[in-house]
Amino acid sequence: MPNHPRYIFPYMTSEKRLSWMVDEIEESTEALREAASTLLTLSTMLALRGYEGRFFPSFYVMGEPGQLTRRLPRTLPDPFENLKNPPKVSDKRNWRTFFNYSQFPGTMLLSPEGRILGVGRSLKFQSEKSLEEFSKNTGALIVTVGEDKSVTVVYPEGREVLRRERLLLGDPKREIYLKRSEEGLYRYYMTLEGDFSSLFNGGRLRLLSGGRSSQEYRKTLRNLLSTAFLLSLKGFGCNPIGAFFILGRYSDVRRYLVPLPTARYYSSRSLNIMIGDWKELYPFFTLDGAVAVSPEGRVWGVGRYVNISGRELERGRTPQVGGSKTQAASLITEKAPCIAVTVSVDGDIKVFEGGKQVAEFTRCLEELPPDRSRVNLFGKIKGYPYRGRK
Repeated sequence: MPNHPRYIFPYMTSEKRLSWMVDEIEESTEALREAASTLLTLSTMLALRGYEGRFFPSFYVMGEPGQLTRRLPRTLPDPFENLKNPPKVSDKRNWRTFFNYSQFPGTMLLSPEGRILGVGRSLKFQSEKSLEEFSKNTGALIVTVGEDKSVTVVYPEGREVLRRERLLLGDPKREIYLKRSEEGLYRYYMTLEGDFSSLFNGGRLRLLSGGRSSQEYRKTLRNLLSTAFLLSLKGFGCNPIGAFFILGRYSDVRRYLVPLPTARYYSSRSLNIMIGDWKELYPFFTLDGAVAVSPEGRVWGVGRYVNISGRELERGRTPQVGGSKTQAASLITEKAPCIAVTVSVDGDIKVFEGGKQVAEFTRCLEELPPDRSRVNLFGKIKGYPYRGRK
């Protein structure tokens, strides 16, 4: 039997549901429901998984700009001070901007609609009581992510704390059984959101739609995605890292892949993802380059660089928007009959075929009510093959 690795899986606990907090915040402040809900969700995600493998304490104030600007003096050059259309945090495309500027020392100022109005602002308080008084006087919503990775929410009508806990897990395919919590205590987990069933059954992947090898591709892709989901949710050694898989035949793909010098002394020919070689496979994700897998599940290459010159591409080709993994996945799937799966350090998973993105899974927050004693990691993913009973 394969030796499955064990992980530390973090989660948040709270006496109240996030939705109940948002209801009270909306009644007592000028913050809109969507903006307040997004701010709480992003703060919890930061406390649970960090951003690009890093954790940093953060401070956010959401309220009326006219009252807060003079109370929050600028201490650093503020890139948002004179913007005509500041980024809105409720738009997922601006989440990267939100996390990047959360690393600035000082406070981030947001409008009631959720627009980032300033960063690096100064807000000094002597105690938690003075922070509550500031919220009552200004009608502002204050969210802090502390050194202990707990999230404190302060608003005029109250104060709530979400504390970070840890749970030791085993095989990721099984359901996670938890001790029944006290009444009123809620848990918040990281999970993935995406349409898994249509990816396999909707004809979006040509290599799965017919032919003798379609069943081999189907089984191997399921295991590839299972590995990608684990990397997105837990990372390797509790530190999120990116990954790049290429699923295709050796004879079709090898001409476009060049081994990197850093992977020259690594051997992967004995690994097979179909029999659960998880522990032996994870160290290869710390290398640059792609992990090449055959339709039968054999890992025949690690640390591979996609080497395609501009002359081999069509002139009218539309480039994919994204980082180096996205560009490489688009290129290799356009030139060769293969499927590419990328995992970003932010947790997003993308699937490519024929030079185009055909599926995406986004990391989000999941809530476990107190009347449930178990939760499935992949409950948000429709049709996931290892989804357990509810």
